[in-house]
Amino acid sequence: MTPRKLLTLVLIIGAAGLMTTACGRRAPLESPAQAAAREAQETRTSGTVAEEKKADTEKPKRFILDPLLD
Repeated sequence: MTPRKLLTLVLIIGAAGLMTTACGRRAPLESPAQAAAREAQETRTSGTVAEEKKADTEKPKRFILDPLLD
């Protein structure tokens, strides 16, 4: 395989990887800690104590790419 073909292959695979990682839910960017804090604040303002305790004790599920956000 020539260096030019190898470079082309690497660029195509890299572009495909970037396109697939761009898929996701549409929302403002926030870390999992910020999302948990926002949900806890919403729970406190709604006045439900049971949901607040549940939200404080649950650990958010970690995703494989979360270390990139930390």
